[in-house]
Amino acid sequence: DGTKVYATGGFTAMGATPRNGVAEVLASTGAATAFDASDAGVGLCIALSPDGTRLFFSTPNNVLWAYDLVAGPATPVWSVKTGGDTQAVVASSTEVYFGGHFGQLTTFKVKRSALASVNMADGTPTAWDPNPLNWGMGVWALATTPDKLLVGGDFHQIDTKFRRGFARFSGTP
Repeated sequence: DGTKVYATGGFTAMGATPRNGVAEVLASTGAATAFDASDAGVGLCIALSPDGTRLFFSTPNNVLWAYDLVAGPATPVWSVKTGGDTQAVVASSTEVYFGGHFGQLTTFKVKRSALASVNMADGTPTAWDPNPLNWGMGVWALATTPDKLLVGGDFHQIDTKFRRGFARFSGTP
């Protein structure tokens, strides 16, 4: 709604307010709000759901976190552990897409190579498996349009199609 800004990184305070790697601040003043994801740690990437009710961010311990911003205290709704860092995240109205340099969703013992999606409601993996191949550091950037998912990073192909560093998926968001 334009009244708040979300930040993530290697910080332990936002102004004079202790915040462990993730903060919600008022857009008008920059003052930290009551939202405190104290169990978070250093943040790598961050995204907000299209309706502004969920916050997603990753940490270097290979965890993608989901917080409900409406329900009350800052407690995770779900988390997904991967086999490597999540470096990019974006959400549609029903799914959370994320990429990085991982080969599996460890929480669910599901193979996913550098790019995956989970259900927004509960964090369970979807059937979507684009299978990026020949990746070094994996996916670094994600964005959505009304009908597409855009993916950028260090990969050479998606499944059997040559897509060096960029891929576009229709109909997924």
